[in-house]
Amino acid sequence: MSESYVVDPENGVDLKSQAVQTAEELRSAAASRASQFGEAVERKTGQVTEGASERADQLRQAAETGWEEAKVKVQDLMQEGEVYVRENPGKSVATALGVGFVLGLLFRR
Repeated sequence: MSESYVVDPENGVDLKSQAVQTAEELRSAAASRASQFGEAVERKTGQVTEGASERADQLRQAAETGWEEAKVKVQDLMQEGEVYVRENPGKSVATALGVGFVLGLLFRR
């Protein structure tokens, strides 16, 4: 089968080869833009990941600090409670009986 050439009568240019060349240029330009876009997405993803990682570290440190402070407060309250019970055993027993009685009434219903 022989190739047919379509020639523009005004300037004598082979239209088929010109169309193929233009298509190749467009494909090359599209590939270049896609590559640039992919690189930009990768850069932005890296920035977002880095920022998220930093924020997660900050939150983790804040949570650890809060947990340590809570543990210290609970230990202080337990020590204060022990001291109060040792100094006021009668009041402590009466209070415990009263609280137990009220809770018993509440849970029966």
